[in-house]
Amino acid sequence: KLQIYYLILSTFITKIRSLWIAFLRANGDPNATNDLYALSQFSDDRYTSWQSCIVNAFRFRCKEHDDKFTTQCSGVCVGDENDELVYYGVLLEVLELDFILGRNVFMFRCKWYNTDPKEKKMVVDHDLTSIDITSKLYVEEPFILST
Repeated sequence: KLQIYYLILSTFITKIRSLWIAFLRANGDPNATNDLYALSQFSDDRYTSWQSCIVNAFRFRCKEHDDKFTTQCSGVCVGDENDELVYYGVLLEVLELDFILGRNVFMFRCKWYNTDPKEKKMVVDHDLTSIDITSKLYVEEPFILST
């Protein structure tokens, strides 16, 4: 399990890691912020797994932990720029990844559901959205970054 997380994390960091950011930072470019620089470097191989967290004033709880409460906070919804295509899922695990300069990032492992309107796996009736939870999506790509 840890090897899968590390592979996904390595792929993510490799994409954003750039010598250019280090060059810009060394030359005092204001766009090369400490946050950007920290994320462009490899994490320090430490992470913490959480059952719940608060990100930008929103509470998230993993499904297993969430089942113990009357209120539900394990649902995840991600839309594209125009909200034309919306993805729905359930939060399974919260990973807090540690980077240099004391920076950290929350990464969510989710179970995603197929919401393709052509396959009629989702029905919207007024303000209520119903999803066929037997139809999975992105089984091999379960991670998103919290924002």
